[in-house]
Amino acid sequence: MKGFTLMEVLVALAILSTSSVVFGTIVGFFNQQRSLERSRANAFVCAVETMESLVDNPPSCEVSTRPSSHGPATSRNVDSGIPCDSAIVTFSPVPGVVPLSWAQVQVSTVSFRRLVKCVK
Repeated sequence: MKGFTLMEVLVALAILSTSSVVFGTIVGFFNQQRSLERSRANAFVCAVETMESLVDNPPSCEVSTRPSSHGPATSRNVDSGIPCDSAIVTFSPVPGVVPLSWAQVQVSTVSFRRLVKCVK
């Protein structure tokens, strides 16, 4: 007699189905992590673009917190789910130094703080 027994076939099918479930779980986890990394990278790019626009277009020298009104709204973040206009910008003037202000840009989990020139 040649061939496989029923028990051998059932064991092979059990091993195959278990390995395919494990592989599917790994692929799902990988896709989830990739999506999180993409959104973090897009938030980083958005925060950098907002900070660059503050350097190019100096803000006023007053303490304020407001949504970003500088720069392009969604320049490179079309597929991110994080629009670039969701950046929150906080300005704090430097005491004793009139033309400088601390600018802090926050987009989701990314935050930058930098000295920028400000307009009186």
